[in-house]
Amino acid sequence: AFEDITGGLAEYYDFRNKSLSDPPTADDIAKIQSTDFAQHSLFGMGIELQPPEKVISTETTGQKLRNGLVGGHAYTLVDVKEFNYTNPPSNGPKTVVLLRIRNPWGNWEWKGDWCDNSPKWNLILTTERDTYNKIRDDGSFWMSVSDMRANFSTFDMCHVPPPINHHWGTDSYKGRWEAGQTAGGRPSLVQTYYTNPQFEIDLSPAAQTAPNQLITIIVGVMQPVIRDQAFRSLGFFLYKLDRKQSLPLPKTFLQGTMYNYSSQIFYQARENVKRLEVLPARYAIIPCTFNAND
Repeated sequence: AFEDITGGLAEYYDFRNKSLSDPPTADDIAKIQSTDFAQHSLFGMGIELQPPEKVISTETTGQKLRNGLVGGHAYTLVDVKEFNYTNPPSNGPKTVVLLRIRNPWGNWEWKGDWCDNSPKWNLILTTERDTYNKIRDDGSFWMSVSDMRANFSTFDMCHVPPPINHHWGTDSYKGRWEAGQTAGGRPSLVQTYYTNPQFEIDLSPAAQTAPNQLITIIVGVMQPVIRDQAFRSLGFFLYKLDRKQSLPLPKTFLQGTMYNYSSQIFYQARENVKRLEVLPARYAIIPCTFNAND
């Protein structure tokens, strides 16, 4: 829904299903949210339906849970902030990153650590506590990244493109997989893989960027929705190019060269999106389906 409304690119993580992708750790989420929230990306989270022992009551729009959350329900992220401890231990963290999450119902809030009445707030500088810890039943609450990771089932974010968001640079390319011509399938299909569409992306280091400083990119391979037709399984692979190389990369090169980065999995859905940390360089990106001639 994020993408359909904004035209942006959405990342999706399912904390329950490790086969879809590597679920980000709490530290990964804190880094992503702190950076991308400041860049005006949109965030949503969801909780799957829970077993009866965790439920107080069931409403038509979700399950009220004993921890104050709602099963079968979606939430939004409205703020990310790093708070300073009043008396941090000498060998421990001096700050904590907290997420302000909102239940669209406007009530029924998290009851764990960092909730409105949590004694954890006594560990925070008084000026920060008085400004941000508002005790009221408005559906908004603060939560640690690790608790969010443990209690929510899904986590997704949408990076809105320019001109709304000027923090991300964007490029888009169009191609076709045609059976017998350009639908070469995955890399192990060495006789046909090279026929897939190929595109060049230039991530050469800028003057202010160190050659070995990693760059964050988000790559998405999308396919159209066609009525009564199943989605193909999508993936992509990146190959670093030297100064003299041009596209298309020949069959002999791809047979003898290991890709540098990839989507890691093939995903049978409208799109497959992956966040990558890559070295500055020119790359060939080859989107493909799992099977040839799909």
